[in-house]
Amino acid sequence: MSDKEKPMNTICAGIVAVIFMISFAFAGCGHDTLKKNWGSAFKSTMQNQTANPDASKNLEPVVGLDGTAAEKAMQGYQQGCDGEKGDTTYNLRLGTIEGIGEQK
Repeated sequence: MSDKEKPMNTICAGIVAVIFMISFAFAGCGHDTLKKNWGSAFKSTMQNQTANPDASKNLEPVVGLDGTAAEKAMQGYQQGCDGEKGDTTYNLRLGTIEGIGEQK
């Protein structure tokens, strides 16, 4: 290398280093959309699952299930939760292989 090329290589390396430093500095200054949209998917899902958003404005009593039927439903629900679960067995038949399980 000649004496003239050494300063040029040093200058080019310095320019590249300065460009990287500036780009890293500006990368941290970007807009953060996460804070602005935080929780919007949850709120949207909750709103979409609400059948009647104005239900709280209707103060009339609910009609359709008498007290006796409601009590039996609640008792059945509570007893179903307290009972022990039995062993569940699943038999799946996914087909046959030739020669296995066939009777001649």
